Amino acid sequence: MVENEGFREEPIINDERIFLKKISQLSDDELRRPPEQQERLSNEKIYDFYNEIAGKFSTAGYPVPDSVVRLDQEAKIVEDLDAGKKVLIRGYWRMGKTSLMSSIATHFYPNNSLRLDASRETSSASIDEFKHRFAAEEISEFIALKELAGADWDERVDYEEEVLTKLLNSGAEPLIYLNDYLRSKGTEAYLGIDELISFADQAEKLQYLADLNLDHIKLVMVLHRLAKYEPALDELFRDNYSKHFVRPLTGNEEHLLLSEPLRNTGLSFDKDAEDEIGDFSGGRPLEINCFANALMRSNSKFFQPKKTYGLKQTETINQSALYPLNDSFEVPIETYRKIFNTALSDKEKVIVTDSAHSRNLNSLTDEEARPLVESAVLVPDPENGYRTNGELFKKVVLSIENSYV
Repeated sequence: MVENEGFREEPIINDERIFLKKISQLSDDELRRPPEQQERLSNEKIYDFYNEIAGKFSTAGYPVPDSVVRLDQEAKIVEDLDAGKKVLIRGYWRMGKTSLMSSIATHFYPNNSLRLDASRETSSASIDEFKHRFAAEEISEFIALKELAGADWDERVDYEEEVLTKLLNSGAEPLIYLNDYLRSKGTEAYLGIDELISFADQAEKLQYLADLNLDHIKLVMVLHRLAKYEPALDELFRDNYSKHFVRPLTGNEEHLLLSEPLRNTGLSFDKDAEDEIGDFSGGRPLEINCFANALMRSNSKFFQPKKTYGLKQTETINQSALYPLNDSFEVPIETYRKIFNTALSDKEKVIVTDSAHSRNLNSLTDEEARPLVESAVLVPDPENGYRTNGELFKKVVLSIENSYV
């Protein structure tokens, strides 16, 4: 019946109006003010409400030390570590490599882990100096924390200096020193080394780290994929290494990432909206956060104060040209440009550009497709063989091509 067609939508509209009226409700004092001030105050309450929620969706791309996604990958990596393997976490920038490394420490080794940033250790020191200085300060701090658990800060800092002096005077390599310390205590520790690619042009240092055999340390290293270095890296990290490329999120994980910050807020995304956000982001957590933030941040071009977000709202972003997206997706857009311009080989750039144009890629060999699928640039497609993973990435690739014309 015609009456029913109109009636189906009405409760949703009423519910949304009631919801917005509730969060914009004015106090008795505010209701005594002139109507134009009341309207402004009412709107500010709505903006404040949505801005607070938008802030829960971080757009900075910082590592997440206690992730709620990719838990199966965490478990698989720990399984490999327990089997005595060393682990490489691989992928491109802003995919979640550091989050995965850090989250494993939080979930499986909360009281016995050490994380290092190799990018801070890229001095021009000789290989011998490097071996005897790398991570010395961090290891001294780790040992001091173990030996003086519960001590006050000043006492621990003084002891940390003592440990560092003893370590350096011993002539031992800090990583070997740590391994010996753990052996003497009858325990093991988790060691994560981030930004290993910092040593890509320092072959001896990279070789040293690749050859580490530390029987009381569960070793995980984060290594970006850069096509020009891949042959050398494959050779270096061949023996006893388990390689894990950070995968895109599943639909259930995308739902979790979108719904968890909205708990007890009254807001939600419907299934169609979640699917569209997944397609737009390619299952990358940062882009998912940027998408939700753009819809809920009051100074965003795409701000829409809704109770339930559906396709009508998500399509305003998904169907947008690239330029208007820059404000809300600045970090992922610049990351995609960096990946395309610096991380892919010339041949891979052609393949990715063809995929952005939805050209047929059924003729790609497994060897050609594998690195791009592993690193989540391409995903299998039943019609064309492969397609670009994520509408935002596709928009960026096409914009790069157009800038060359």
